[in-house]
Amino acid sequence: MIYSPYHVDGSGEDVTVDSNPGDPGSEVVGEGTANPSDTGNVNVPYNEVYADYADAASAAVNSGEVPPNYEDIVHDYFTSLDPRN
Repeated sequence: MIYSPYHVDGSGEDVTVDSNPGDPGSEVVGEGTANPSDTGNVNVPYNEVYADYADAASAAVNSGEVPPNYEDIVHDYFTSLDPRN
């Protein structure tokens, strides 16, 4: 069972999510808390993670995962986010 204070399906009933549908006994089990008003904490400065995301976007473009007509848009977007600019 996955704890969801808002019951994802809206029925008010607990929801079971199978990790491998069709494989008996493979449900994901866990508990947790959720607080929608908790905005979280940023622990890593933006300029230290930017390159990882830009590299991932570049790899997606180079591998063909990004449609050709969006390649320039992705490039321009990450260029505009570059903390060195």
